[in-house]
Amino acid sequence: MSAEATKEAWDALPATENGGGTEDDKVGYGQPPKSTRFKPGQSGNPKGRPRGSSNVSTVVERVINTPVKVREGKKTRKVPMIEAVYHAHAIKATQGDARSANVFFGTAQKMGLLTNQGLESEAQGSSGAAIRLSPPRQPSSELFENVNLALLSDDEKIDLSRLAEIVDRDGRITALGVDDFARVREIITKGRGENRSSDK
Repeated sequence: MSAEATKEAWDALPATENGGGTEDDKVGYGQPPKSTRFKPGQSGNPKGRPRGSSNVSTVVERVINTPVKVREGKKTRKVPMIEAVYHAHAIKATQGDARSANVFFGTAQKMGLLTNQGLESEAQGSSGAAIRLSPPRQPSSELFENVNLALLSDDEKIDLSRLAEIVDRDGRITALGVDDFARVREIITKGRGENRSSDK
């Protein structure tokens, strides 16, 4: 197509498509043809979200408050789902399940139901001697013992905190991936002031 033919074809287009006309009539990126633009006060989503449709928080709240039957001995009663879940965690915790204990006591502690005073209170044992209860140790506490934080950079402290959180949440060091495990080992070695001969 020659330049003259292109010019004639361009001139044959309406003013709104060939760049002529007023500023409002221009068509291009971010400027659709005037006939297809939204009118003032017209919504781009006229139907919108239907009334009564649920969002995630509404669904979760509904599930948490759903009554479920719980059997206690010979009696059956209805309790909210969240209560049944925490009863199950409490029972599993007393049977030695570390994850359930972590969920149960972690939630209680976040809610302020467990205080250091309550955990360290003295109870009378069968022999009459006082027994001091101490808070349960996190799985990461033994791993990170004797780490001198002064020897670590701020980034290493942040990494150590993140990795400790993963270990504590899962209850064991095997929750870490290979790269994270190598990073923990590197940080602990540095934090304990140990120089490895292979690093020299």
